[in-house]
Amino acid sequence: MPPPIGSMPEPPDPAAPLNLPPFQLPQGFNVGGVPAGAKKPTIDEMVAQKQAMMQAVLGQYQNDFANNPGNVGKLVEVMGGLLLPTVPLAKPSIGGSFQLINQPTYPRLVMALDGLEKEGKTHFALTAPDPIGYCAFDIGDEGVVDKFLGLGHNPIAKKVIHKAEYFVNIQKGMDQAAIMKEVIPVWDQFLTDWKAMMHALKKANLRTGILDTGSEAWEVLRLARFGKLTQIMPHHYTALNTEYRNLIREVFNTPGNLILLHKLKAQWLDNPSTGKANKTGNYERAGYSDTGFLVQVNALSWREKDPTTGAKTGPFHVTVRDCRQNATIAGQDFAGPMCHFGWVGMAVFPGTQPSDWGLTF
Repeated sequence: MPPPIGSMPEPPDPAAPLNLPPFQLPQGFNVGGVPAGAKKPTIDEMVAQKQAMMQAVLGQYQNDFANNPGNVGKLVEVMGGLLLPTVPLAKPSIGGSFQLINQPTYPRLVMALDGLEKEGKTHFALTAPDPIGYCAFDIGDEGVVDKFLGLGHNPIAKKVIHKAEYFVNIQKGMDQAAIMKEVIPVWDQFLTDWKAMMHALKKANLRTGILDTGSEAWEVLRLARFGKLTQIMPHHYTALNTEYRNLIREVFNTPGNLILLHKLKAQWLDNPSTGKANKTGNYERAGYSDTGFLVQVNALSWREKDPTTGAKTGPFHVTVRDCRQNATIAGQDFAGPMCHFGWVGMAVFPGTQPSDWGLTF
């Protein structure tokens, strides 16, 4: 048991006059805190002088405050007079647009998650903290989102999810002009929604944004700007790359999470002996090629196969490929119940709590 606590003394009468000795500035200081007759001090000297004055005040009132707790108001008043106006406690910027960095990294994740079809990408993304903004170019969320709304035959959670859907109706035989006429309004609507989602993340009205998928968003952007996906000269991609890159970078002006889902496609390499391209047997991300440089975490979503039938019936996994904030978790695998955005977040930021990532037990 804890030791017994004695009764608290009666508080002093607030109307009673304070019995404080008159405060005297330390010898050699004037009202501005600068020694009389001295030249203008440096910032470091001013900080040291101000600290000396504050220490003198504390020393003068220490005993009186201990015996008369009601005098705290006068102490705050005197100390406030010393602090206002004050000098910056950190050295100023070196100039230009430089700012002194003195804040720790905010615990949030900007993540790219790749995977084949039906291997848990959307499910994993929706384990992130809500409210969630969900930009859907893909139809793969049907039935998955319901579980996170507390609906369906296997409800998981009841989250707040704001969803915007995009559909491009490209018909066979359409020329470039017709394709652009069809696609540009869809892309423009996406841009409007993306700005709204970034604003909501910045204002903390959303905690997580999801793009499903970045692969299809990249295709729609190319169709909107070129009206085709092939036979595009490399130099024409300069403006396109900048446009897409800036979309992703916007999230770094917010405290929110962003998850970019991507499909995987077969990897092809040119065969010099035949002059043709052959499949390597490996897969690579479908979408903007520099996505991996923009995000903080690159990861792969996959599901175990039955060793007998080859069917994907085993546990789901998310394996971290690389991580900017915590390089030591590269290769770490999160399987089964651990296949959750929150567990990945806590691995990236070991000092954070489950509640920071929407984990409940």
